[in-house]
Amino acid sequence: MRPHGGTTYSSSFAQLMTTKEKYAVLIADDDEEDRFLLKAAIQSVTPRLKVVAEVENGEQVIAYLSGIGPYHDRQRHPFPDLLLIDLVMPVKNGFEVLEWLNTKCFPQLKVAVVSGSLEDLSHRQRILRLGVQHFYSKMVNYDELLQSVKFMQDEMEMLA
Repeated sequence: MRPHGGTTYSSSFAQLMTTKEKYAVLIADDDEEDRFLLKAAIQSVTPRLKVVAEVENGEQVIAYLSGIGPYHDRQRHPFPDLLLIDLVMPVKNGFEVLEWLNTKCFPQLKVAVVSGSLEDLSHRQRILRLGVQHFYSKMVNYDELLQSVKFMQDEMEMLA
């Protein structure tokens, strides 16, 4: 997961990292193995990030963030501080979720794209147009994944 992109959300990330002890993370990816590896990396090297839920398609992301259906109980399904989202998912893809997010007001939610399709320049440009400045490639080995997750947390803490 190599970092790509700038820091438009930097002040928000800094605020996030200075106000809480643990930060709730929602992982959205249709690939169970990718979710497992991302969660393992987070648990391994980022003690301030806690994965609170995993979903496998964009429709589930929207339901989770909206607190509807099986996600209505915020005690069991807390609103995330950070959404890690893949672009290529069934039902609704990551782009559709990002477009939906642009119509909502979730100022406390930070978003990072974690995808295997970032080699496509048009995807990166579209992500930037949708307001996401943090994106990471899945096309790495596990050691690079650990470094990327650590980098993500370290960058957020440095901005505090």
